[in-house]
Amino acid sequence: MAHTAQSIDFAERLRSLSIEPSPDKEHSASANQPTPVKRSVARGLLAIALIGSVIGAASYLLTTNTPQIADLRSDATTLLNGLARLSEKQPEPLSTSEHATSPIQESRLPSPIEPMTSSAEMPVIGSGYSRAERDIILTTSAAGRVTQVMVTEGTDIAAGAVLLQLDNRLVREQVRRTGLTLDAKRLDRQLAELALSQQQVDTTRIRKLAGKGVVARQKAIDSDHLLAQRELDLERAEADIALAVADRDAARARLKDYVLKAPFKGRITELNAQPGQLVLSDLDKALLRLFDPDSIIVEVDVDDRNLRMLRAGLSAELVFDAWSDVKIPGRLVRISPLVSKERGTVRVTIALDAVPFDLRPNMAVRATINTTPDQVHPSSNRETSHEKNY
Repeated sequence: MAHTAQSIDFAERLRSLSIEPSPDKEHSASANQPTPVKRSVARGLLAIALIGSVIGAASYLLTTNTPQIADLRSDATTLLNGLARLSEKQPEPLSTSEHATSPIQESRLPSPIEPMTSSAEMPVIGSGYSRAERDIILTTSAAGRVTQVMVTEGTDIAAGAVLLQLDNRLVREQVRRTGLTLDAKRLDRQLAELALSQQQVDTTRIRKLAGKGVVARQKAIDSDHLLAQRELDLERAEADIALAVADRDAARARLKDYVLKAPFKGRITELNAQPGQLVLSDLDKALLRLFDPDSIIVEVDVDDRNLRMLRAGLSAELVFDAWSDVKIPGRLVRISPLVSKERGTVRVTIALDAVPFDLRPNMAVRATINTTPDQVHPSSNRETSHEKNY
């Protein structure tokens, strides 16, 4: 029993030597922190004491068989665990100064212009609408009354086809009058040519007679002056013809203004003209609207945070709300140089590989742009009609 009490008392003393401070002594211990050298010495002494206590307790357990053996075994286990923890702790490295602090490692933020280095880029999602690049509003530069309309809404027409006709009777009469004036000027030129030719013959004859002294010298001089006048008359007749031609061409050009023709092949989307309607030149509202179905592209807005992953030539998949179960392939052909500060988006243009027949402008669409290097569209290195203006 004496050995048991002595071992228990020794275990309590070992617990009191633990380096972990009690809560009531934590404040005083923090005020007087030991140096790393002192901590290493204290740990060594404590390890020696623990080894001695373990040896004494083990020898007693082997020679004594009392009811308190279980308690002593528990204390021995506690001591062995404490010894193991002390042996696992490594001494702290000595600093050059007791008050030196470790430098703060600043995290390096990526530069805004550094490229994305992720090997598996996520696709960029955007939404927008379809738009026809060739989409114009047609009106006339002449004033008149509509006499005939040759098309209806939704009609597909060829380039140069007549769309409507204005009343052009006055202009046609002007074209006829300028034509008659031109004919008269041409007759005047013929008369001037005949007069000049006759005067040239007379002047030659009079010069010969004046040289022989048959006629007076003054008559030869007057004949020369008359020849110069006939030459001026011919030049004036030619100038009059040029003016008449200009008047006739201007009248014919005005006549063309009374016929509205299609500048390119396309489809009529709006028709505001009716027979009998009075058109007040370009001050009136639009008569027709024409777009080219083959020129339809898609413009979508994407988050500007994805701007570094975008470039011309990337393949894309388009899903229109009208055909939610159909994916239409395309490729990115242009990135807008402007960013919307209100929405934080950038607009990109996507060309369709094949334009569906029923596709119209202003149709809602969702686009998925593949940003991985192996998803570049096969025709990205080939110029198309959509890129010629970019």
